[in-house]
Amino acid sequence: MAHLDVFTPSEEAQAQKPEKPPNMLRVGVFQHYFTINDRRLDVNGLERMLIKLALLDKEQSVMINVSAQSPHESLVKALDLCTQAELRNLSVFSAH
Repeated sequence: MAHLDVFTPSEEAQAQKPEKPPNMLRVGVFQHYFTINDRRLDVNGLERMLIKLALLDKEQSVMINVSAQSPHESLVKALDLCTQAELRNLSVFSAH
């Protein structure tokens, strides 16, 4: 038989206002287009959408997925647009 430690929150911790769940935007960088949460956009659409979403929450996580075929300049443009929208919680990864 194994022993499992279980901790329950104190009454004080339960009375605190719960934090809002973390939001995550998924930005795709492809050879000729971008996506936000699987919605296909050109560079102007990406800029407008990032600004609108940043107005809701500048602290939300942005996961930038770069395809192997996307030009380096497209990644730089996506990062620049995130910075202009004041989104700073960015993660970048590449997909093969």
